[in-house]
Amino acid sequence: MDPTGAARRLLLLCTLVLAVALADRGVRAHTLGPRLDRQYTGYVAQPTTTDAARAAGWHPVTNATCDDQVGTPWLYNEVRPGEFDRRHPVMLFFSAAGQISAISVAVMAPEESARSLPPWMEAMISLGYLSELPQPDVFAITLGTRASSSLCDPETAFPESIGTTLIINPDDLGQPVPLNHSAARDAGFHRGSCFNGMGWHWMKDLSAAPGEMSWQARSLMPVVPMYNPVDGVINAVFFASAVVQQQILPPDSNEWEPVPLPNPLMCANFCDKACTFNGTSAWSTMHFYFHDHDEPSLKCTESPEVKSCPLGVACCAD
Repeated sequence: MDPTGAARRLLLLCTLVLAVALADRGVRAHTLGPRLDRQYTGYVAQPTTTDAARAAGWHPVTNATCDDQVGTPWLYNEVRPGEFDRRHPVMLFFSAAGQISAISVAVMAPEESARSLPPWMEAMISLGYLSELPQPDVFAITLGTRASSSLCDPETAFPESIGTTLIINPDDLGQPVPLNHSAARDAGFHRGSCFNGMGWHWMKDLSAAPGEMSWQARSLMPVVPMYNPVDGVINAVFFASAVVQQQILPPDSNEWEPVPLPNPLMCANFCDKACTFNGTSAWSTMHFYFHDHDEPSLKCTESPEVKSCPLGVACCAD
C-alpha cells in the first residue's frame, strides 16, 4: 500500500467535502431567498412572476416601459387596473422574461402639505432615497433585486426566485444594502434588536459616525435590513417612513403595518436606552420577507448571544 497515495486521496476527499459545503453556503449567502411575503404578522405572499401577478389581479402600470435597471412596474388596483391607488402603494417590477426584479413602495405627503412637504420628506428627496412619481406629492423607495443589464431582454431568465442583490433606487442613488451582518458592520450600520421570524435589525444613520446614531428621523436610512440569527445572511427588510402613511378617517392601513409606531415602539428595534427620535412622533413601517418566517433558525434564541427571549420580540444580546 502506498501511504503517500492514500494521504493524497484522503486530502482530495476532504477538499471535495469542503468545496461542497462552501458551495452550499454560497447559494444561501448570494441569493435573497425563495419567496416574498409582506407585512409583519400578516405574511401576505407577493407574486414573483408576471403569471402569478396577473392571476392575483396585478397589471402593468399604464403606459410604462421597461427600465434596464429595474424592469417594468406592476400595480394592484381592482377598480382601475394599471393606475395608482394610495390604498395599494406597493409596486412590483418584473423583467421582460416575467421574473420579479424590484420592490417599490410609494410614500405620500399628508394632504394638508399641499404647499410644502414635511421636512423628513424633503431630506429623503435631497439624499436620493425618495424619487418622485407622476402623481402629485407621491414618492417612492425602490429596491432592485437583480444586478443585470438584461432585465428588458425577454430571452434572459435568472435561476434565483427573487434575486441576488438589494440596491436602493438603482436608477439614481444606487445605494447597496449589505447582504450579511458582517458587511453591515463594515458599512457603518448600527445593530439593534432581534425579532423571531425577522432576525437582527441593523440601522444606518446617514449623518452620524459609523455605527453610531444621531436619533434624528431625517438621518435614518429608510430601508432597514434584518439578518438571520444563526448565519447572519439577509432575511428581510422593512421600509420606514417618518410621515405616517396609514389613514385614520376612513381607517385604512394602506398596506403598511396595521398601526403607526410611536417613537417608543420604534425604539424597540434598537436595544439602546438612548433611543428617541427628533423630527417625528410616529413611524409607518412595511416589512418584506425573503424566507419563511417560521424557519427554526429565525428564533432569536438560536443566536449564541441571546440566552432567553420569552416573547421573541425586541431581544437583545445578553
